[in-house]
Amino acid sequence: MKLGTETGSLVNHIYGNCPNKPVVGKGATKLSWTDREAYEVLYVNGDQTGCTVQMYQPKLISGSVHDGSAEYEYKELLPYQYQLTNIKGTWYHVTKSIEFRPSYMKKYDAALDAATTREEVEVLNATMLTPYFAVDTEPGRWSELRLVKGVTYWKTHKHKWNIAFGILDKFYDPEF
Repeated sequence: MKLGTETGSLVNHIYGNCPNKPVVGKGATKLSWTDREAYEVLYVNGDQTGCTVQMYQPKLISGSVHDGSAEYEYKELLPYQYQLTNIKGTWYHVTKSIEFRPSYMKKYDAALDAATTREEVEVLNATMLTPYFAVDTEPGRWSELRLVKGVTYWKTHKHKWNIAFGILDKFYDPEF
C-alpha cells in the first residue's frame, strides 16, 4: 500500500507491505484508508493464488472505539465470506454480473432522449428493458437480467482488497 494514495495510516502502510501468504485458520486484516477489519482465512488453493476469508464480529473487551484504545476479542464470525484472487501480486474480490451491452444502452439512451411524454418513456421501458429481466417481482422493481445474445453480457468486476495475512486486527478511526 502506498502511503498517501492508498492509505492515510502508517500502520496500514506497514501491514500492507507484509509479504505474508494466506494460511487456513489464521487471521487476515482488510486495510482501508485508516480503518481495519478482521477476517479468518477459511480456504487456500494449492498455488496460493486464491483464498476464502470470512469476516469477524469483534467484541470490544476494553478501551473505547472513539479514541483508538479499543481492544477486541475475535470469536464470532459473521456470515460474510469473500473469495479472493491474487492477480500479479494484488488481491481482488472478483464478481460477475449480467449487464446491458454499451451499444444497446446507446440505442436506449437515444430513444429516451427522443421521448417527450411519460407514456412514451413507459412504452420504451416496457419494450427495451423489461423483456430482458428474469422476473418483474413488484411494479417498478426488476430482478436480475437474463443473458441475451447481442443485448446483455457477463461483466467481470475486480474489487481491489488491500489485505494483510497473518495479522488479526480491527480498528475504527473516529476521525472519518
